[in-house]
Amino acid sequence: MLGDKTLNRIALITTAAMLAVPTTGFAADLTIGTPGAADAATDWSGFYAGVHGGMGTGEISMTDTFTSTTATASGWLAGLQAGYNFEAGNFVLGVEGDVSWADIGVEFDSGASGTHYRVDWMASLRGRAGVTLDSALLYGTAGIETAGASVSIWNASPGITDDVGATHSGWVAGLGAELMVTENVSLRGEYLYHALGDEPYTITAPDLTQATADLGYAFRTLTVGANFHF
Repeated sequence: MLGDKTLNRIALITTAAMLAVPTTGFAADLTIGTPGAADAATDWSGFYAGVHGGMGTGEISMTDTFTSTTATASGWLAGLQAGYNFEAGNFVLGVEGDVSWADIGVEFDSGASGTHYRVDWMASLRGRAGVTLDSALLYGTAGIETAGASVSIWNASPGITDDVGATHSGWVAGLGAELMVTENVSLRGEYLYHALGDEPYTITAPDLTQATADLGYAFRTLTVGANFHF
């Protein structure tokens, strides 16, 4: 017959073996489940759409027959964006289009007369390329842009007002960072440089004469926004 010490040893070995089985299974469940959750959090592929808003500042260049001057413009913008991402490993490629309503300009007002130069709206089509870091996306972007601008002039005596507009074309490029905060919603910040080519404006001066000047815009914008991913 087995002694008491031998029985105690067998009981201890059996108990340890029974405890080891569920512990190993539980650890395996954790190992299998964790990558799935991480993959879902960093899935950037597919369509998205959202809103953005922010501030802009830069320069307006004015060139006529005799002079060439610049003035500092500033203001706000707000709009909508939509795009598509393709993810391969830690790399993301995509395309995005956006449209913004804006009031980025400068006003010269002497009381009796004044002139207001401004960008009223802008739209761009850009490519995006970036890398993912867990639930974050860091990217660069560049593309083409079209913008509508206008010049308003007024004079209390002899009571002249004039409002002239033009459509500018150019390019835009910048950097951005986006963070996935839920399965379908991300928040982002974006810095862009906008270069809009010169366009001619014919303006009626206070003495009723007309003058033509070429105006160009080069400015920077900083925006924040949110995207909903489909």
